[in-house]
Amino acid sequence: MIFLTGDVHQMAPQMGDQKRLSAGLTEVTCCEPYLELANKHSVCPTLFFTGLAVKREGDSVSRLAQRYSFEIGGHTYSANSPRALYGLSRRLLGLANGPYWWQRRDMSLTIRCIRERTNVSVTSWRNHAYRTDRNTHKIAASLGIRRVSNCVTGVEGTIRPLDGIFEVPINTPPDHESLGHDYHARRFRSVHGWVDEVLRQVEYQQAHNLPSVILAHPLCMFVEENGLAAFERLCVAIGGGQTAPMRECT
Repeated sequence: MIFLTGDVHQMAPQMGDQKRLSAGLTEVTCCEPYLELANKHSVCPTLFFTGLAVKREGDSVSRLAQRYSFEIGGHTYSANSPRALYGLSRRLLGLANGPYWWQRRDMSLTIRCIRERTNVSVTSWRNHAYRTDRNTHKIAASLGIRRVSNCVTGVEGTIRPLDGIFEVPINTPPDHESLGHDYHARRFRSVHGWVDEVLRQVEYQQAHNLPSVILAHPLCMFVEENGLAAFERLCVAIGGGQTAPMRECT
C-alpha cells in the first residue's frame, strides 16, 4: 500500500519557504489545488495540520474537509515555537518536545482544536521536524493516536508496532529536504527528478511487498517550479486504488 502524506503549518516568520508565496496565500490555501489533483486520480492523502493553522483558518480547513477526500492528522500546535524553549529542553532534559506535561498539552490542544473546527477525531500524528523523545509515543497512545510518522528511513523501512501504536516511517525521499527550500542542500535539480526517485523506490517496495510512505508538502509542491505538474504525475502513477490514508494502515 502507498500512503501519500503532507504537513501544513500556520503562517510564521520562521517558516522561510513561506516567503515564496504571493500575498494573501497560505499553506492552507495551497491545499486546495493539491487535494484537487490527488482526488482527481483517486488518491486520498493524509495531511498533518498544526493546531494554530486550524485555529486561524478553521473555516477554510472545514471547507476542504467537506469538499475533498483526505485524512486530517495532527502536527503539533505551533510547529515547536518558541524555538528557544524547545532548544533549552533538548539541551537540559534530553527531551525534544519539552517536559512530559508540555508535550501532552501541545498534543491535546492540537487534537481539540481540530475536533472543534472540523468535527474530526485525530488518530494519526507527525511532529514538526520529526521531533521524537521518550515520551512521544506513550502520550500519543494515551490521547487516542494510533499511528505516528516521526522518522525517515531507507527504502526498506516498514510499519511496525511500538509502545501501543504503529510507527509509520517515511521511506522515500522527503520533498522538503530533497528540494532545498532555503533549509537544505538541493539533492535533485528539479521536482520531476525527485518524483522519478520516489517512483523508483515505490516500485522497489511494491516488488518486495513493502509499504511506501511519501512526504509531499502542499506548500513545496505549490512553490516549486512545475511543482503541481510533477505532483500530478506522481498522483497518476500511484493512483487507481493503490493508496490509502494513514488511518487505514495496520
